[in-house]
Amino acid sequence: MFTILHAIHLFAVVVAIGGSVVLRFIVYPFLDSDENTQAVRNEIFARWRKVVWIMIILITLTGLGNAHQSAMRVGKDFLYWMIFSAKIILALGLFGISLMLTLPGETYDRFRRERNKWMHAIVALGGVIILISAYLRLNFPGISQ
Repeated sequence: MFTILHAIHLFAVVVAIGGSVVLRFIVYPFLDSDENTQAVRNEIFARWRKVVWIMIILITLTGLGNAHQSAMRVGKDFLYWMIFSAKIILALGLFGISLMLTLPGETYDRFRRERNKWMHAIVALGGVIILISAYLRLNFPGISQ
């Protein structure tokens, strides 16, 4: 069961971070600010919104299962849980940025105007979270078993 949860978790992370990389570095550089491409950009983000929200839900739910598995394998190792907590805080920040960029309405327009900067932040945070995950998996007994 945990193998399936972990596979779903990894799939959701790959889709979310990989999709953000593709949007930021491949799609958006070709879309300038004129009215025609702005409509295309808005349509892309409307479609991406659904994907992002589903991936956030999957990452959160499967992450809870992974945390439970870690608790059973690692126990009360303070260093592990301190690093794991930092990973969760970074993930919550990433989710917040993603939601601000994809929520409909005018409330977060000031963030959407600086979409490139925030997409860079998403990619950077995603990379740090992946590095932390790899560190935890490789450096604490019982996690990779």
